[in-house]
Amino acid sequence: MCLGNVRVNDRYHDFEPWCWGSIKLVSKDKLSTLRTMAWGLGISSPGSTKAALEAQEFRKLSPDAMVEKVDQITMVGSLCPEDKLLMIKSLKQKDNVVGFIGGWTTRDTPVLQEADVGITIATWSTEMTKEICDIVLTSGST
Repeated sequence: MCLGNVRVNDRYHDFEPWCWGSIKLVSKDKLSTLRTMAWGLGISSPGSTKAALEAQEFRKLSPDAMVEKVDQITMVGSLCPEDKLLMIKSLKQKDNVVGFIGGWTTRDTPVLQEADVGITIATWSTEMTKEICDIVLTSGST
């Protein structure tokens, strides 16, 4: 789930980060993997006090607590698509505009539809996902 832009470095470009909201990493990957990704993206740093949860902790939150805490959460690991849907609904209850990048499986379809902007990557997504997404990223050679 991405509500902003992150710094991209390569040998030809150095894009400055900008963000009009916040970036949240949610994935079926373990939290330790997400932390490494967040550090690489500049979203978090070692020893950060930003809220990071595993899915079982996220699921234990009551609906009210989820809505209350969703702004402080920066990453949640081991999530299933139903958990991602809960997070998007919680963010939207607080009047956030939500963009979601996903679609590697058809189970992401309801999540992409619930987001204000559904984004997928053409080479990694299913045909169904490409049809329902608002934005389909391509490599430029497709």
